[in-house]
Amino acid sequence: RVQQWLAEEAATQEFRLLTAGESDAPHEHNYPAVAADWAASAHALIGVNCTGCHDANVVDEATRPATDRPEPGDMAFSSADWVSTPDHTSCKRCHESQVTGFLNGKHGMRLAVGLSEMTPELARRPMHAGAAHKRLNCSACHDPHRPDLQFAAVDSCVSCHDDGHTRGYLNSSHYQLWQDEISGTAAAGTGVSCATCHMPRDEDGRVEHNQNSNLQPNEKMIRTTCMNCHGLQFTLDALADPELKATGYSTSPQTHVESPQMVHEWFESKRKQK
Repeated sequence: RVQQWLAEEAATQEFRLLTAGESDAPHEHNYPAVAADWAASAHALIGVNCTGCHDANVVDEATRPATDRPEPGDMAFSSADWVSTPDHTSCKRCHESQVTGFLNGKHGMRLAVGLSEMTPELARRPMHAGAAHKRLNCSACHDPHRPDLQFAAVDSCVSCHDDGHTRGYLNSSHYQLWQDEISGTAAAGTGVSCATCHMPRDEDGRVEHNQNSNLQPNEKMIRTTCMNCHGLQFTLDALADPELKATGYSTSPQTHVESPQMVHEWFESKRKQK
């Protein structure tokens, strides 16, 4: 489904919603089921046609005038230029900050230096055996014809990761909140997905796609993540508990960081002296 915020943004722009019948893919690459998925996606909503990603000679769709886009049936490119599987460089033409973040993280670090994609079999943490040869590119989490941010926020992560932290999350109150949100029984934004903590949004609302940016030391998560919901004392106690980290923060912390209380007591003593 199209995200509500994107639908609202598109309504303020001079975009023309494209339909499945307006797909500009050449005949030999025009599959009805794929065209139907694309027509229901955010790409079609804002006028990005098939050649926006699949034509090797396409210009930047973000700056291409609407009047310059091919009309249905106008094959203004050669089938020889058709790219069957566009890579991250195609995505970057429109999603520059997201792809840059992805390349800076462990998921995309091999692509950043011209190597083949990272695969879970190369990881040092436990992964699902069935995902061993999955290629970690943009499409690994985002189906280009049927993008689903809910899938990308949790399901894509747990389809590869199989460590204690991930399994603990699936039994945590964080995950229950996420289930409540996606089922519609809780308000939007109240759930806690993998992306909520590991891919937080910046001040402009863009998702940080470098999932390693706040991992170590984990104190980097205090401001960007934890204190959006929790108080400082609870946050420090939880992050300082190694067992809690290993089990996905699925229970209450058993450690206690004394410094916040010490600071509070110092300020209280100064206040009373006035």
